[in-house]
Amino acid sequence: DARDAFLRACWLDVAVRKPGNVSVFSAGHRMQAAQFVASAQAAAGPLLAHGERVGSRIEAAMAATWRAVGCNTNLGILLLCAPIAAAAEREGAHDSPAALRNALGQVLAELDVADARAAYRAIAQANPGGLGDAPEQDVHDEPTLGLREAMALAAGRDRIAHQYACGFDDLFDIGLARLPRGFALMSDAPGEPADAATARAVQRVFLGYLGANPD
Repeated sequence: DARDAFLRACWLDVAVRKPGNVSVFSAGHRMQAAQFVASAQAAAGPLLAHGERVGSRIEAAMAATWRAVGCNTNLGILLLCAPIAAAAEREGAHDSPAALRNALGQVLAELDVADARAAYRAIAQANPGGLGDAPEQDVHDEPTLGLREAMALAAGRDRIAHQYACGFDDLFDIGLARLPRGFALMSDAPGEPADAATARAVQRVFLGYLGANPD
């Protein structure tokens, strides 16, 4: 179920038109939609490897992505999805959004310096544009704090880091809050064109994020 959900989400990310994003309708940033689809397929296994630490999931999934497409298509996706994948393995996490949120909080609280080191190596391999330098726990250096603490230092300038610091509040309070009831049961599947209802739902979430926290 988790693998199917991950692949579907990654497919919808390129199947639906969103301003500024690569999609099946428009290439961009020297990348094509097919590279994002291949990246998701390559990353799914290591990202969802049962029992693995969050940092290990991120590093292994980035390595698999790099072997598949040779560029950074999904660093942000991996940083965001790895804690969720780990939380989804917790007992009861699938019972409700509140249960998943609680399990995710437990995962974030357990992140350590080994997770930070693995995530830093993945970031270095991805070499995302506009990364810049930081006065503390710079990703070009060896981290000395746990991954959550290191992310908290960047939370004010980076929305992915903010999720680690604040328990993925944006996911639950903005993203899930804007999905229609029954979205998980809609009939679209990876590789199929998104129907109008699915496209509207994805765009609603995208605009909700953008409206709450301008890019």
